[in-house]
Amino acid sequence: MSTRHHWRRRRSAAPLSLAIVDHDTKRFTIEGAVDCEEPWIVEIFRANKAGRNIAFSFFGDEVSEGDFVENHEVSGYEKWPPKSIILI
Repeated sequence: MSTRHHWRRRRSAAPLSLAIVDHDTKRFTIEGAVDCEEPWIVEIFRANKAGRNIAFSFFGDEVSEGDFVENHEVSGYEKWPPKSIILI
């Protein structure tokens, strides 16, 4: 199964928190709990197709938001407000 469609298999009844990372500008944002991931994923794929280096992660039980933030800040990334990297 391609990576593009892998996110669809991860859907759950509970909203997931979404993190978006812009590797070109070394910024990241936490979008919080999202009920429907599809609009976000579509916009991230469009940004990547346009030449941006954008990645995303969902938070579940394994990784906390604090761990994600700490790991990226240690790596030199700056946290930005929600909807500052990708708009839907």
